[in-house]
Amino acid sequence: MLAHAGDVGILPPDAARAAARAAQQALAGDLQRWLTVAGVGGLAVWAAAALAETRLDRRAGAHAVAELLAGGRPSG
Repeated sequence: MLAHAGDVGILPPDAARAAARAAQQALAGDLQRWLTVAGVGGLAVWAAAALAETRLDRRAGAHAVAELLAGGRPSG
């Protein structure tokens, strides 16, 4: 669409290139966000599976993980 707008003369070539570059960067940013969401979701699934596998109470497991992330030692 941007190339056609440049060919017809609606947009100067520099403006068409800049708009195409901005659209490409927006798509790349969306891809990066989707990959981040998928990664966080994967970690959540992994953590849920680990908790289920070890048969820990979820509340106690979450508390132990929070203590480990805070730099302490898990109680119990």
